[in-house]
Amino acid sequence: MLMIIKLSRNEIRAEVEKAIRGVGVDWGRAKDGGVMAAYLAGYGLPFIGEITRQLDELNSTANGTRSALIDGMIITELAASSNVPWSGSVKAIGFLIAAMGIVAAEQNHGLLLSDEGGVLSFADAGGLYVRQGGFDGDAASDITLSAEMIAPKTLIKCHWLASPAASISLDYWVKLGGYASRTYVEETPEKRRRGAGGGGDNG
Repeated sequence: MLMIIKLSRNEIRAEVEKAIRGVGVDWGRAKDGGVMAAYLAGYGLPFIGEITRQLDELNSTANGTRSALIDGMIITELAASSNVPWSGSVKAIGFLIAAMGIVAAEQNHGLLLSDEGGVLSFADAGGLYVRQGGFDGDAASDITLSAEMIAPKTLIKCHWLASPAASISLDYWVKLGGYASRTYVEETPEKRRRGAGGGGDNG
């Protein structure tokens, strides 16, 4: 039986950040991953299963396809600031869409994501839009991200959830916690002694 727990977006952001750091990614990109995960949770869009799959891959192999969980913000900020479209293959496409929404709102940009099927997503200061049927997390080829405005008539507008809590699979959350725990500093008798006020530095 699938167990579901409810967590705040802040809890999700912090745990995802630590979990990404737990597979050796630098803190800056790990922080971006946490912010994107909380953004997707805020819109009720899928994210937790894709995170654990990406972490499993990052933990086991060096893969040539970029993951938007790790590089989504970098790719999007580059496309927005340079006005030069970015094209390539990327995994965890939902996190690229999250980065689009975040950057578009912050910088008042229009950002357009297309694949071989046409327009996949659009974001501007007014909101986030996705294609009918949404998106999946598989590697996607021939993705193009560009800074441009459109009238998103054929897309579905995403709506920010009123509740600050998101429903998460307990199994996925436990797995995420396993990666996050790698960032914890091991407690030693010396640290416990100092933590209890027994240090000699004030003597």
